[in-house]
Amino acid sequence: MKTNNNSGVILVAVVCFTAITAILALGLLSESGSQLKLADRQVRLEQAFYVAEGGAERAVSCIANSGGNPPGVITGAIGNGTYNVAINQLGGGGQTWYTIASTGEVSGVKKCVIMTGVRQQTWARYALFYSGAPGPIWILGGERFMGPVHANCPIYLTGNPIFEALVSTTANNWGPGSNTNNVQFGQGWQFNAASQSMASVNFPALRTNASLVVTGLTDISLAGTNLLISNARRGWNNVNYAASNAGILTNGLIYVVNAGTGTNRGTASVGGTLDGRLSIATDYDIYVTNHITYAVHPTNGSDDALGLIAQRDVVVRANAPNNLSLFAHIIAAYPNNSSYSHGFYVQNYWSRPFSGNLNVYGGIVEFNRGAVGLTSGRGFLKNYAYDTRFATDPPPMYPTVDNVYQWTSWRDKSP
Repeated sequence: MKTNNNSGVILVAVVCFTAITAILALGLLSESGSQLKLADRQVRLEQAFYVAEGGAERAVSCIANSGGNPPGVITGAIGNGTYNVAINQLGGGGQTWYTIASTGEVSGVKKCVIMTGVRQQTWARYALFYSGAPGPIWILGGERFMGPVHANCPIYLTGNPIFEALVSTTANNWGPGSNTNNVQFGQGWQFNAASQSMASVNFPALRTNASLVVTGLTDISLAGTNLLISNARRGWNNVNYAASNAGILTNGLIYVVNAGTGTNRGTASVGGTLDGRLSIATDYDIYVTNHITYAVHPTNGSDDALGLIAQRDVVVRANAPNNLSLFAHIIAAYPNNSSYSHGFYVQNYWSRPFSGNLNVYGGIVEFNRGAVGLTSGRGFLKNYAYDTRFATDPPPMYPTVDNVYQWTSWRDKSP
């Protein structure tokens, strides 16, 4: 009788199949384990990234809470991770700038976040800011704002004004009777916004930090890179100062001090064309007597910048020319008797014949909103444009907004 040799072959085949299956299973288990490890690492990387972000945010808070003098390194924990943040101080434009490098670590995995150009925002961030005393603000058809607008009071809207950036108000709605059907909102609006104080416009600090301090009525004529300054108390009559001379104006800030009453009040008269960067601050008023322009228009790559910072009013004088151009960011901060404080306004606007456009290229921050003309045809029509450069590159030594920070760049730079 013949024996069946196929049984041996079958046994060998079964053994081989089992071995192959086992090898494949081991391979799958190994691959599965590798995938799990990769997934776990990815989770830890994401966690470390969020910890690094959190550390950077805490560093910004630390800068604000320390009055701008933070420690060089801060550490802490968020969840199951830790952060180590290096804060490096730099100078720039009269402000302190910071670089923040935050490293987050979770279970041995690290991620690093770098923030450069961290600094307080200045009041030049606003196309229009209205503190709200003594009452509401009216914004009419034909007005256009290319930067942020904020009011610490209701805003009454009529006609077709254009807002290209966010509009915020502390009120819970538009003023009664407002019609927004034809209003253009580029970035929407915010009701019940936090009230903001102009108290951070620190005039004693501006005076202390100024490169040039003069007393009493002062005339400053902008003549390209030169400044022609007249001041009776110093015996100056069109004394020629180089606007870019680092030995004279090291930080580009001039301050005019009050010396009493009458002609000794700290008032500056300004007009002309500026080729450079300058801020003028006063204890009293600033008078605009003529066109104020830049050597190069801001839309053509200009590096010129002017800030006008009055503790009381910024006034377009009655003898200023028609179709006036005013290239500057303006602060009129006086917070006392409203009968003497009109913010930014045109002198005798109610009796001045129609004078064409008032062309403001910059921005206006004021305690009270002053008038520049009447709907009956007296004075000027408004033609206001925000100088968008000022959002990141304000005039020199410009006052900062409390506890509001910005930065130039943010990037992931992991080790």
